[in-house]
Amino acid sequence: MPINQSNQESWIKEFSNRRYQTLLVGANFVPHQREFHIIAMVIEGTILVKYRERNYALAASDTIFIPAGEIHAFYTPTNETALVNFHYIDTIEAYIVSEGITCPDINTLLETKLTTQSWAPELLSNLEKSIDSQHYTQWLSGFLLALSKQMKQMIKLEELDFDAFVAAKAYIQENLEEPFCLDDISLRFNINRWQLSRKFKPLFGVTLFQHIHASKMVKAKELLSQKNGISEVAYELGYSDQSHFTRFFKRFVGISPNKWVRLVSISNNN
Repeated sequence: MPINQSNQESWIKEFSNRRYQTLLVGANFVPHQREFHIIAMVIEGTILVKYRERNYALAASDTIFIPAGEIHAFYTPTNETALVNFHYIDTIEAYIVSEGITCPDINTLLETKLTTQSWAPELLSNLEKSIDSQHYTQWLSGFLLALSKQMKQMIKLEELDFDAFVAAKAYIQENLEEPFCLDDISLRFNINRWQLSRKFKPLFGVTLFQHIHASKMVKAKELLSQKNGISEVAYELGYSDQSHFTRFFKRFVGISPNKWVRLVSISNNN
């Protein structure tokens, strides 16, 4: 399993349901959110995690769970390194295997350590060990159920047109040039406006608003890395002007488009 050195600003990434190992070297990531749940297991060293305005120090063998949509950041002490194994959990897959049980509200990361340290080693102790899909489904179902029981939160998402929500999410990702709004999506997919507003986040981990702009920013980074101008990218992604686009870019990526372009240029020249 490859080890990636990460020591620059972080950003919202597209979902990738996999296990991987990262070597953090003096890392100081910009607070960000993901559209998937995260399990992190510290293999070596010490890391700091900021979550809901609190800082947590994690040492070797410590394991935590971060729900999708929660703003967080990973740090390492200055000039120190840490080796961390990660797993991303798709929110749709989590919804299906848990039969509609929503992700618990996690107030502090310490609340998740007991369950994750019991379940995560099977998945993350040996990244070279293959895990077939059936076994993973059983593991994920058991883990989510155990976490919900530990948190005493067994809330089921009722009366949901699952296929319509998934189709709406896919439509957004495939038509990023459109200036989406709640009423348009509600009408197009015949989803009650109130349901679309209230149930998008329990299903996908982020609000409809967050998903629209996070998806646009993923595409924006791709276009900017191909040397497209900032104003051109803003227009292509349906923003009314460059300042409007820049405001959302900084909100969801953590840095300005200009700084992003500079980072890409430095990376390409190294």
